[in-house]
Amino acid sequence: MVAPLMNPPLGRWLPAALPAALLAALLVATLGGASGCLHRDFTKDDPQPATNRSTQQLLDQIAAARQARHLPPPSLVPELRPSALKGMVAVARGDQSLATAAHDAALRAVQLMGRHAWSFATDCTDLAQLQLPALALEWRELLMNGAAVPGADGHTYVLIVLTEPGASSIRAEQIGGGAGGTNPSIESYVHPLVAPGRCGKLWPASKRSGD
Repeated sequence: MVAPLMNPPLGRWLPAALPAALLAALLVATLGGASGCLHRDFTKDDPQPATNRSTQQLLDQIAAARQARHLPPPSLVPELRPSALKGMVAVARGDQSLATAAHDAALRAVQLMGRHAWSFATDCTDLAQLQLPALALEWRELLMNGAAVPGADGHTYVLIVLTEPGASSIRAEQIGGGAGGTNPSIESYVHPLVAPGRCGKLWPASKRSGD
């Protein structure tokens, strides 16, 4: 389901202050659910999960940048938020690397939505200076979500998850195996990227699924 972009922030928290119950809920939301091809109508509105201030700023910046290019606002997929948020909380606490969080979020997106998924991870000292990945500003139809979590070190850790538009392209029987192992593995649909520079500077090139 797709949620409207401009929902007001419903809560604000720092990683160190997250209650154990919230972390448990995030873990259940991220690990639960079936994998494979997803058959849903992503044009219907759905209540958006609670959004902290930094995440709302991130989403607002993406919407503004797309508007400046005469593109429609992105369609937020609530199912993509829990893994992005869980990963950035772990990075902010020093429990996980940006690369691992990006991979896990993209993999979860493939499992949930049955299509190619890209994740973009970086850290900022000033979130307003974030350089957005090109894919977020190229596709006319953008299915996405993301999270931005402040850390105790003064950095804000950012993860944007995008999936290709259109019909779901992967079925469980098409992943792995096949005659002589000809079917692609699920990892071939997972595209995690980490900016080598601060705040999205020098994003690695990201190919579309048909390239």
